[in-house]
Amino acid sequence: MARLIMHVDLDAFYAALEQRDHPEWRGRPVVVGAAPGTRGVVATCSYEARRFGVHSAMPIAYAAHANGRGRYALMKDHATVMRQASGTSRH
Repeated sequence: MARLIMHVDLDAFYAALEQRDHPEWRGRPVVVGAAPGTRGVVATCSYEARRFGVHSAMPIAYAAHANGRGRYALMKDHATVMRQASGTSRH
C-alpha cells in the first residue's frame, strides 16, 4: 500500500471559521485570540489581517493598534469542527 504524506496549512483555520460563521466578516481582517484591551495574544488571524502586520503570538494590544478596524473573536472550542474537517469522530 502506498504511503501518503499530506501537509495541511491550518494557520488561518480559526479565522476562516469565524468568517464562515459571520459572513459579513468575509474579506475583512479577523483576529482570533484575546479580547482587545485585555492581556493576551493573537492565536491566529486572517490573511487580510496579515496585510496590517498582525501575526500569531503577537500581543493583542499591538494587533489592535496595527489593525484597529478589524474584527476580533475570542478563542472558542472548535474541536467539533476540526473533527468534521478531518473526517474523524469521537466515541
